[in-house]
Amino acid sequence: MKANWIVFSLSGLVLLAGAGIGFKSWREQATKEASMEQLVADVDSALAAKPTDSSELSRLWSRLEKTAVLGDDPRVPLSQARIELARGHFESAANLLEPLVGIGSSNLLALRAGVLAWQMWYARGGKDANERDQLGRRALLLAESASQLGGTVEDAFAAWQCAVRLPEDPAMQRFRELLMQQFADTLQARTVLALSNAQLDQSLRPMQVLAEEWSTAITAVESSAPAPAVVPMELELAMAILDLQHQEIDRAKQRLAGLLQQNPSLVEVRNWSATVFHILALNNQGAERDRYLRQRDQQLGWLDSNAQKEDGRRNKWREMRGTR
Repeated sequence: MKANWIVFSLSGLVLLAGAGIGFKSWREQATKEASMEQLVADVDSALAAKPTDSSELSRLWSRLEKTAVLGDDPRVPLSQARIELARGHFESAANLLEPLVGIGSSNLLALRAGVLAWQMWYARGGKDANERDQLGRRALLLAESASQLGGTVEDAFAAWQCAVRLPEDPAMQRFRELLMQQFADTLQARTVLALSNAQLDQSLRPMQVLAEEWSTAITAVESSAPAPAVVPMELELAMAILDLQHQEIDRAKQRLAGLLQQNPSLVEVRNWSATVFHILALNNQGAERDRYLRQRDQQLGWLDSNAQKEDGRRNKWREMRGTR
């Protein structure tokens, strides 16, 4: 009986020791999770600040690097990518997100961040036309996945934007119809409708009203990435084109200067920038004319190297270049 009691006591001690180890492990894991949640919340707060504090972003980056050493938590590269997006480092953000947005990914926050990363990389970078095309199509692929998972008007509009920036991609019409059918009264859908029905002889005012709405709207989409430019590039470009049509050349030049700075790798932006510089050259003489001709030729040179070979505007570009 005594031996059995000793065995029973030893077994109890083993069980108690195991329970103690389990509790300690659970407590450490709970502490680690709480720390990670606080770090993500701190990143949220820092990115929501206007303007963002670059020193605070650097401190958060250091904390994320230290956390990355302790385990494989997808929130770490996602948070780092969000910081890189805020810094304007779109290629770096895309590289950080790559493992999180593979085929079949269900990480909606990473997909939304990926849409912005690849979309802006496409608009601002890429070593040649082929790489830029791949970047644009990757952005669209991620946007389609995000739209399927998220189902919000913001997701659908982002997918439409990705598609409309690619040459004649059928997804543009598909997401236009989705916006019209499911989100007809939203600012995004009304913007797409206005752009789809735009005429060169129309008044600029309806576009200006939409731009004013965008400027005052608060886009509260649940996203892991900062919101893109307040006024969509497509709407700003449409207003620049209408400015040209209504002989508001200086205003068109100003709009296109901003668009060119933000989207130097988009063919439409380069095309209309070349057009406004061509018109300014025709309207001026001497040194001013020569300056505008040089600026026009910079755009035409880029278009010659980067636009699709079958782009129907190539003859127009050659004619423009022939004007001295």
